[in-house]
Amino acid sequence: MVSARGHSHDTGNHYIREFGRDSITGKYLWDWWADNDGGSDGDTKDTYFASHWCGHAPW
Repeated sequence: MVSARGHSHDTGNHYIREFGRDSITGKYLWDWWADNDGGSDGDTKDTYFASHWCGHAPW
């Protein structure tokens, strides 16, 4: 599990917004974003969280 340090949001989840695959290693680079659902102002703009290499596709 990845620790969500260095940012904050009231509600919502993290999700994979973009991903790519390295053709040599076969690993996937997952780009994780925070779904900032936002409090009293409605939906707040989502923010970048982190990127991680993984041996599995993100689906």
